[in-house]
Amino acid sequence: MVTKINYLIQNLRNSMITIGADGKLPENERRSIISINRLSFLFTLIATLNIALIWLMVGAERISFLLITQPILLSTPIIFNKFGYINTSRILLSWIPTLITTIYSVYTKLHGQDLETSGYVGFRIVLIACFVVPFLIFSLKQRILLALALTFPLIALFGFDQIHAFFGIGYSQVGLTDVTYHLTNTRVLIAVLSLGGGAILLRQKFEESEETNTHLLDALNDAYQEVQTQMEEIASQNKKINTENEDIQIKNLTLQYQYKNTLEKNVTLSLGKKNIKQAHEKSEEQKQILATENEALELELVERNEKLEEMNRDLIKTYNNLSQYSYMVSHNLRGPVASIIGLLSIVPKDNLDPTLMSICEKTHTSIQQLDSVIREIHMLLDSEKSPISFKQKVYWEDVVNKNLKVYEQEIEQYGIQITCDFLKAPFIVSINHIIESIVYNLISNAIKFRAPNRTLDIQIQTRFENQQVVFQITDNGLGINLELQKDYLFKMYKRLHTHVEGKGLGLYMTKMQAELLHGSIDVDTHTSGLLADLLE
Repeated sequence: MVTKINYLIQNLRNSMITIGADGKLPENERRSIISINRLSFLFTLIATLNIALIWLMVGAERISFLLITQPILLSTPIIFNKFGYINTSRILLSWIPTLITTIYSVYTKLHGQDLETSGYVGFRIVLIACFVVPFLIFSLKQRILLALALTFPLIALFGFDQIHAFFGIGYSQVGLTDVTYHLTNTRVLIAVLSLGGGAILLRQKFEESEETNTHLLDALNDAYQEVQTQMEEIASQNKKINTENEDIQIKNLTLQYQYKNTLEKNVTLSLGKKNIKQAHEKSEEQKQILATENEALELELVERNEKLEEMNRDLIKTYNNLSQYSYMVSHNLRGPVASIIGLLSIVPKDNLDPTLMSICEKTHTSIQQLDSVIREIHMLLDSEKSPISFKQKVYWEDVVNKNLKVYEQEIEQYGIQITCDFLKAPFIVSINHIIESIVYNLISNAIKFRAPNRTLDIQIQTRFENQQVVFQITDNGLGINLELQKDYLFKMYKRLHTHVEGKGLGLYMTKMQAELLHGSIDVDTHTSGLLADLLE
C-alpha cells in the first residue's frame, strides 16, 4: 500500500513539474519552466503540511478559509506555465509567498492571535526568506523583470509596520512596548543587503559557470563534427582505394589471360616466339608499375590512419577536460550549502521562541535536502566523468572476491550461500574500476533486497554468448513485477522497495557504466537475477 502511495505521489510530482515544458521549446526556457514548477510545487507542499501541522497541534479552530486558499494560490504559477505565460508565472511566484505572509499576519492579529513581539518579528523573517525567491528564478541580465519581482517583497518588508498600523494592529497600537523592536527596520535592511548581495554574487558565479559550460560543450560538439567529417572523408578515400585495387586485380587477371594465350600460341606457332617474349617483358614491366603504385597507396593509408589516431587522442583529451570541469562545478556548489548548515548548527536554539525554532528546523531540513541533491549530482558526475582509460585483463574471480569482502559480516550473519563459476569466461578485457563498480552494485542489491522468510542463495557465473562476455548474478530475493516496474528499474531516483535505505541511483549508475563499455544490462524474473553484457 505504501509503495503504491509513493508511486502515485511520484507520478503526480513528475506530472506537475513538467507542465508547460514542451519538448519543442528551447532548452533554457524548458529548464526555467521546470524550475518554476518545482518551486511552486514545493511551496504548495509546504503550505499543505503547515495546514496539517496546525490541525494536529492546535486544532481545527485555527484553520481558516485564508489558510486553506494558500496551497491553491501557490500552485497558480504552474497554471500560467501551462498556457505559456512564463514571465507572468515567475512574477507571481515572487509575489504570492510575500502576499500570503503579509495577509496572514494581518488576519491573525485582527483575530487576536500572535499579538506578541515574536508574532511581528517572525513574519518579517519569513518575508526576508521570500525576498530571496526572485534571485532563484530570474537571470541577472533580466534586470527589469528582476526589479519588478523584488518590488512587492521590498514594500512588504519595509512597509510592514505601516500596513499593520493601517488596520489598527501596529506594534505599539496593540500595547507592545519592547524598545528594541524599533531597530527591526535596521536589522531588516542589513539582512536584505546581506542576502541580496550574497544572492547576486552566487547567481553571477552560477551564470558565468553555465555560460562557460555552454561554450565548452559547443566547442566539443564542433570538434566532434570535425572528426566525423574527417572520418567520412577517410572512409571515402578507403572506398576509392578499394575500387582502384579491384581495377588492378582485373588488370592482373587480364594480363594473366593474355600471357596464357601467348603461351598457347607458342606451342602451335614457332614463328611467334619473339612476340611472346616481348609480351612477357611488357607484362613484367606492368607488374612492376602496379607493385610501385600499391606501395605508394599503402604508405598514404598508413599516414592517414596515424592522423586519425592523433585526432582521436585530442578528442579524448578534450572530453576528459570537460568532465573534470563539470566535476569542479558540482563540487564548488557544496561549499555555500555546507556554510549554511554550519551556521544553522550553531544557532542558540534554547533562546528561541517556538516560531523561530520551527523556522530554523524547517530551514535546516530544506538545506539538508539541497545538500543531499548536490551529493547525488556529485555521485553521478563521478560516474560520468571517469577519464577514458586503456583496457586491460580483468579477472572476474578477483573482482567478485574483493566485493564479497565488503559484505563478510552480512554473509556470516544471515548465512548467505554464494556459488561462483568463472570457467567459461575467466576474464574480460575492459576498464578495471568500472567493472568493479558494476559488480559491487549488483552484489549489493542482491544482499540488500533479500527475502526475510528464506536463506539467500546467490549464484554468480560468466560465459561467452554471441562473441560477448556475459556476467550473470542470480538470487532468490524479493523479486519484482516486470510488467509494472521494468520501465522504472534503471531510471534515476526510482526505488521499487522502500524498506531499505537508498537514493535509487545504484542500478541507474550500473546501466550507465555498462553502456559506457558498449555493453548492456537487463533483468529476468525467471532467473531472478541481473545480466550485464560487457563487450570486450
